[in-house]
Amino acid sequence: MISDFYVHDINPIAVQIGDFYLSWYWLFYPLSFFGVFLLCLKLNQKFEVVSRNELIDRFLIGWLSLLIGSRLTYILFYNFEAYWNHPEYIFQIWTGGMSFHGALIGGFLGNQIYSKFKKKSSWPFFDLLVYSLPTALFLGRMGNFINGELVGRPSELPWAIVFPKVDNVPRHPSQLYEAFLEGPLLFAILYLFRHQLIRAPGRSSAYFLIGYGALRFFVEFFRAPDPQLGFVLWFLSMGQLMSLALILWGIVIIKFPRRMMKS
Repeated sequence: MISDFYVHDINPIAVQIGDFYLSWYWLFYPLSFFGVFLLCLKLNQKFEVVSRNELIDRFLIGWLSLLIGSRLTYILFYNFEAYWNHPEYIFQIWTGGMSFHGALIGGFLGNQIYSKFKKKSSWPFFDLLVYSLPTALFLGRMGNFINGELVGRPSELPWAIVFPKVDNVPRHPSQLYEAFLEGPLLFAILYLFRHQLIRAPGRSSAYFLIGYGALRFFVEFFRAPDPQLGFVLWFLSMGQLMSLALILWGIVIIKFPRRMMKS
């Protein structure tokens, strides 16, 4: 019976003034930005990977490019038909529709362009950044949970949750699974290899890509596939295919370090 399960009833609106409102999810974006930035500054003070000015420049460029990459990836791979028919929705990012895989690609490309102009490698900065990203991932998934979106697959487990915005079926709280796996657990894994930050440029980034990709691939088995896509390849979702690509990317960095460090 539905009465045996918790019914999600969290108000997703953090601030509302007249017709203007700000959801918890979008409030977590600036919190993530400043949280990751401050953690990067603190870590850089200890290891002195890049100069303070370069760190600030790369962070601002990366933030802008990851927003663009996140939005474009969602549009192209997750809901192209809807945006093709309604292009006015493209810039309405407050309505949702962002991809973390796309954010990684966008942030990477933005910093690579910066590197070409400055003739410096991006990898020391990336290696520094990945230790802070679990914070943003944790906050983002908690925002998804508060919004009652990106829900899990049907479940009869005692901790299953009913999301009335979706239906009246008890489901895995996959957002919480992702928050824990991609947040504290991923950070703990990276922390075990923290000595690589100085010894092997690019290695920390590779561990992040492999770790995040593997954890995201696993948790997608508990998350309902995007309704407009369903399963893309056999029993695999779009998120799982992109996660496999990240794992492969990380393996390539480890296997061909000299070639990758030239980029």
